[in-house]
This record gives sequence, structure tokens and C-alpha cells, in this order.
Amino acid sequence: MTTKIKAGVIGDGVVGTTQIADDAISSAKIADDAVSQAKIADDAVGAAQLASSAVVTDSIVDHAIISA
Repeated sequence: MTTKIKAGVIGDGVVGTTQIADDAISSAKIADDAVSQAKIADDAVGAAQLASSAVVTDSIVDHAIISA
């Protein structure tokens, strides 16, 4: 049997990471702009994850692009 508790019963700051099961939070539950750069793993974002024209010249550091 699953017990359901309404959100209004839970006090502010009562539920923390230790009360949340692994893989319990889906992307639908994460607000837009809620993930900071510090939370994104190195090399986690590649060309497949970038929208077309998402990177503009002003966003590229000088000498960052080299010829293959």
C-alpha cells in the first residue's frame, strides 16, 4: 500500500536529498533554467545536444578552434 501525502502538509525545507529515491526526479519535474553549469558533467554536452545556430561567434574564445 502506498501512502500519499498532500504537498500542503509538508513544511518548507523538510524534504532533502536523503528523502528522495535515486532516479525519482524526472526532467519534467525540473524547472526551466534550474540546472547550473556546475551541475553538468565535463563532456556531457556535445554537438547532438546543441540546437542549430546555438553557438555564435561571440561565444567562442579566441584561438579555441583549430584546424584538424
